[in-house]
Amino acid sequence: MTPQSARIIKTQSLAAIAEIHKITEQLPQSEYAEVRRAIGLVIGSIEVDILGPIYANYSALDDLSTPR
Repeated sequence: MTPQSARIIKTQSLAAIAEIHKITEQLPQSEYAEVRRAIGLVIGSIEVDILGPIYANYSALDDLSTPR
């Protein structure tokens, strides 16, 4: 993976997480409870399986660990 593709994948992955999070804002609490586990698994998978390797290879892309 090139640094450029890593940046693109990171951006799209974070956008996907934001879109998935919107589900939680639009559902009534009772319906959210039905999908909460699935939402957590999807977001966790994006973070661990996609973003984790990107940050391991390109630490400068990890906004949380980069000093400001």
